[in-house]
Amino acid sequence: MALFILDPTPFVFRISSHNPRHLTLNVKMAILPTSYGPIIMFLFWIPARDSQDPLFMHEHFLDPHAEGHCKPYFRLASQTHWHVVLLGPGQRVLNMYEMENVYGLNKMLDIGLKVCEGNYCKNFEKARNEIQERFSTKELFAMNEGTVTI
Repeated sequence: MALFILDPTPFVFRISSHNPRHLTLNVKMAILPTSYGPIIMFLFWIPARDSQDPLFMHEHFLDPHAEGHCKPYFRLASQTHWHVVLLGPGQRVLNMYEMENVYGLNKMLDIGLKVCEGNYCKNFEKARNEIQERFSTKELFAMNEGTVTI
């Protein structure tokens, strides 16, 4: 498995200019309550070179009780290394990064599934839309309560 970052805008060249040895990928997990039940969010982010402020952020939501949602993350958690492929305009590969898997994704998933045990999401699409309408990606990044950051 690999994480693909596809960005057809000129911004992609700021990320691709990072030396592969100096690119840091971070993962943050949050359990987000909604009126439809809880969902889990993984937020992948890359800090800017000169600060811990995010240069790049992307959130991914999953239903903790949908096997199809969790299965790819358990596979990703079991890999020794993660690969990030940066795609620019025309889906041209601009850079590829390999990172040792030190993220503790299994631990995050276990925590998320345990907290959500017995509390099912009744409608995942509506739950995800509710979160996206209520919070920007920047606000989700700033959340600390109920999050696990590795």
